[in-house]
Amino acid sequence: MTALKIFRGRSVEDQMVATQNRSSGFDYLRMILSTSVIAWHSLEVCYGVPVILLAWASPLRPALVFLLPSFFCLSGFLVAGSLFRVGKISIFLTLRAMRIFPALLVEVFLSALLIGPLLTFVDLRTYFSSREFFSYFLNVVGDIHYILPGVFVHNPMPMVNAQLWTIPYELKCYIAIVVLALVGLLKRRRLLVLCVAAVIAVTYVHLAMKGTMPNHFGNPPGRMLVLSFLVGIVIYLYKDRIELSVGWFGLALAVFLVLLLFPKAIYLVPFPVGYMTVYLGLLNPKRIRWLFSGDYSYGLYLYGYPAQQVVSQLLPQFRFWYVNLVLSLALAGFVAFLSWTFVESRVLGKKRFIISSMEKSLSRMNNVGLAFFGKPKNASQGEL
Repeated sequence: MTALKIFRGRSVEDQMVATQNRSSGFDYLRMILSTSVIAWHSLEVCYGVPVILLAWASPLRPALVFLLPSFFCLSGFLVAGSLFRVGKISIFLTLRAMRIFPALLVEVFLSALLIGPLLTFVDLRTYFSSREFFSYFLNVVGDIHYILPGVFVHNPMPMVNAQLWTIPYELKCYIAIVVLALVGLLKRRRLLVLCVAAVIAVTYVHLAMKGTMPNHFGNPPGRMLVLSFLVGIVIYLYKDRIELSVGWFGLALAVFLVLLLFPKAIYLVPFPVGYMTVYLGLLNPKRIRWLFSGDYSYGLYLYGYPAQQVVSQLLPQFRFWYVNLVLSLALAGFVAFLSWTFVESRVLGKKRFIISSMEKSLSRMNNVGLAFFGKPKNASQGEL
């Protein structure tokens, strides 16, 4: 009986209530994950692909596999809570857009209009007339382009911002949760679990038919990130049933490590990662005031890679991962601070005005539609 005590704890919901839905663990986890992504990329920008391949086969692999799925599990859990609190899909999507696009817009314009012209190896006329220059702005809408003309071409990796590859999958996650809400699956959690299981099964069948079953652990496939997001949603929906305890965390960790032994099991990894992420996120250590004076984690994630590439190009004689990490963290942190202070927080500060304007616009569009098409004969005012 004593041994079983380590598997007994309060539920996810109990811990959320105890922390008033403001657990500091998620804030710390976001910062740690963002910083870890920069640390990981310090190997890439300093040494290139060969060292990256070696790292995936090294003892670093569990930590590397954990990073992005944890990000997406965390996002799924918190975003599901946001949707339930808001209650309206239009407001939910507006809030998501307000959080994602301002910083992304800043990153794209800084890279294309400041970093690029200053550091390109081609003349400015060629730079500003290049198709690559204009294509880079498509990153704002999730059409990802990594190259600017003549920029970072002598670095081990010539890409401006490699981590933007996750943005399209993040947008797909938001589409997925909206679809789940519209068809009512967010209120039928057992059916949602069956749907997630079906997605995994279909994925494996599809890969098997194509002959592309995963046979190594490298960069997590995009499907795995979307699945991680869905796992985060499932954990949120079962928050009253899932217990948080050291025992279950240890078991989830053990399952995670065992799954790493079987590359074909990669699409099962989000389940233990999801539990570990929520467990860590619901811990509630004291906040360090200066560290959380703003939400800098997203900025760190976005600006980290360009900052690393700038350091790598300007200081080629110091192209060591630990030097790049320290200098890039300082530079990306400073830009993230400026971005939050002068762009992101100001946009979010106008959310009531923006949401009110959006709802008025939707209402006017609805009225125009009624005037044009007419009121349905069998519909009451309440049904409209």
